[in-house]
Amino acid sequence: MTWYAMKIQRRKRTAQIAILVLAPLTGILVASCGGGDATGSQSALDSREFLSVVQEARDAGLTPYWLGQEFQAASSTVELVADAKFYGPEQPMLSIMYRMAQPAAGRISLLVYSKAHGGWETYLEGAGRNPNTVIEDTTIGPWPAELWRVPTASRPVNAAIFVIALDDMVVIATAKAATSGVPGEDVNPLIDSELLKSVLEQHLRPYPE
Repeated sequence: MTWYAMKIQRRKRTAQIAILVLAPLTGILVASCGGGDATGSQSALDSREFLSVVQEARDAGLTPYWLGQEFQAASSTVELVADAKFYGPEQPMLSIMYRMAQPAAGRISLLVYSKAHGGWETYLEGAGRNPNTVIEDTTIGPWPAELWRVPTASRPVNAAIFVIALDDMVVIATAKAATSGVPGEDVNPLIDSELLKSVLEQHLRPYPE
């Protein structure tokens, strides 16, 4: 049983009177590039809102992790999206999104949590309730991690989730298969866990450079 799955089991045994919940799975990311159009990475870094959100996360004790401004993956440019979000302060969390030029489903979300304050458990517990979810131990570079493969009736893998245990942060990287429930339609190439793992190993780092 994996380190996170064991934690869930302990919580279930000691909290039969508690209710465990899920946050929705959201959509997820290889050499860093400069440039970008008006809606891409350049505007994201120039955005006062983006910079303000990152600073707010720092002030709450988070170390912002990201994948750079933009990069190439699966023959497409993947760009930082400007609308980062910070949630807190009790369980601070920073949300950063990346998207592909094509297909529209080509997205990666990064969620950054503080180990000391928790919160990532709530995001994952719903996925853990799916009896067909497969969880395995892995690594992302030097960091211990878990890979969660979450299926649906129409897809063997509807979401690929890496849960990465950094020194004092937990980063969750999620790629969702598609923007619709139709098998084979608008499929996110980053649902391939080997590709997603490679992207994270090459590009995951603290912001800024």
